Amino acid sequence: MTTTKTRAPATPTVETIAAAGGASLPMHASLQAAEVSTQSGFDLQSDAILDRLSKRMPAEKYTSLCTHLGIEYYEADKILLRVSNDYQRATRSCLAQWKTRTGGDMAQLKTILQEIDVGDLAKYIE
Repeated sequence: MTTTKTRAPATPTVETIAAAGGASLPMHASLQAAEVSTQSGFDLQSDAILDRLSKRMPAEKYTSLCTHLGIEYYEADKILLRVSNDYQRATRSCLAQWKTRTGGDMAQLKTILQEIDVGDLAKYIE
């Protein structure tokens, strides 16, 4: 009796990975893009709000804002250094962190603006 051995291909194929019970293959970029859902209107709107606020936030309020957003002093300082002391970009980064961590409650952000004495910027949240 003769046995025929088949060698596995050098490069795994979809069939050999599936047959071996392997993990799913990485998707092609165009397929990933098709599966990514667009941001909700709220997310796009809140991003625009955060952009406007970061453009108008006085640099001298950066540390106070970060503290009220829940970002510790040294972390805020690292963010500022990472963007070459560009207060607008650093502020935007901190606002993005806050939004990601908390869900971006704009009423809470208005309160924070009041607490750091830039309540006049709350008009950009409307």
